[in-house]
Amino acid sequence: MTIRLVAVDLDDTLLRKDWTLSERTVETVRLVQARGVDVTIASGRLPRSAARYAEQLQIECPLICGHGAIVIDLKKDEILYYQGLPRDVALSVVDGIYALNLHCQLYYRGVSWTEKENDLSHYMARLSGLRPSLTDFRSLLETDGSQGMVDKVIAVGSAEAIEEAYRNLGRQFGALAHIATSKSTILEVTALGVDKGRALCFLAAHLGIDRREIMAIGDGRNDLEMIKYAGIGVAMANAHPDLKEAASFVTYSNEEDGVAWALEQFILK
Repeated sequence: MTIRLVAVDLDDTLLRKDWTLSERTVETVRLVQARGVDVTIASGRLPRSAARYAEQLQIECPLICGHGAIVIDLKKDEILYYQGLPRDVALSVVDGIYALNLHCQLYYRGVSWTEKENDLSHYMARLSGLRPSLTDFRSLLETDGSQGMVDKVIAVGSAEAIEEAYRNLGRQFGALAHIATSKSTILEVTALGVDKGRALCFLAAHLGIDRREIMAIGDGRNDLEMIKYAGIGVAMANAHPDLKEAASFVTYSNEEDGVAWALEQFILK
């Protein structure tokens, strides 16, 4: 079937190591959209962080953010879908992350929050483009009259520590939350049932597109569900082994314009 929608991850997929888009990638994405194919970003980033890349790529399709917790139409400034992590679960996850001696950040109401300003919080600020605000997590959430839901909780550390955290937190909170790694050094926790695959399913229904008409491209464990959902699932050469195994095809790395190559092969040719 003809591809009508492309969902593509940002970090280590569309973006190079320096968090920029290559000229070839920008041109190719624009050509695909000129063919009448919708393109969406499907990222762990929150809308404010993903928006600048959507603007550069001239994407008008609603975006999938927060690993699938949010589907937002930036043109209308309208949230089409949202599923947050319950406050009490979020605070328990925070305690679990600290017990593993990892840096923790909380994303709430579209804002990045941290309890400790250090090299890792500065790294996350450079990566996301969102400077975290300093606060006490429990005070922030318990004094909010909305009894609010948390966008996501993240842990940052060495690759070895994050892999251990993925196993440990999975055992502790796997029945209460969705746990995935977006990079080898970053673990992200969202609401149970939240993943990019479900958000992509919602967006496809919103646009009236069959799953067989969708191509999804990614590199991390958090891309696994959307890779499996799409009619054509593409893994980057630099992808996690689990993703490569699940994908229909493997393209070049993010440093070699792998997204552009896949779009050229499956759509533009």
